[in-house]
Amino acid sequence: MSGGVFGRLPIRYKLVAMIMLTSGTALVLASIGYLITDYYQSREDLEQDLQTQASMVVENSGAALDFLDAQAAADTLRTLSSNVHIRSACLYKLDAALFAQFQAPRSATPCPSSPGPDGSILLGDRLLHVEGVHVQGQRVGTLFMRSDLDVLQDRIRVQAMIVALLLMAPAR
Repeated sequence: MSGGVFGRLPIRYKLVAMIMLTSGTALVLASIGYLITDYYQSREDLEQDLQTQASMVVENSGAALDFLDAQAAADTLRTLSSNVHIRSACLYKLDAALFAQFQAPRSATPCPSSPGPDGSILLGDRLLHVEGVHVQGQRVGTLFMRSDLDVLQDRIRVQAMIVALLLMAPAR
């Protein structure tokens, strides 16, 4: 019983099996590489999009903070409602007191007590972005934004299903 079933196969079938195994391994590794690359590129794009939206809000809310116009600040933050992934946006005065906020309809997470340091950070299922608001070179406040990562998770799920279907499709 040396060699088992594989050992009793004709050389032609052994060669076909080795080629299929090698090709299949290469395709699986290439697909995994594609999925990983797509994940990190999509995550970078999502972060860049959030930074761009934050910059627009910062640009349009400086005067509201400078003149302590909470209604104008709230109106500016409400423009973020068109992006379904932004869960909340909070505008703070210079002393870190909450000045205005936007909460998405299905978001239950309140604004943090203080905005934290400037920058972006990815935490599990959310992306946080903090940016200073300046008027004529002087900092007058801080914008805090929270976005979910649902779009990223959905994209990876769809890409993985497509890759799996392509790998299982019979070759012709």
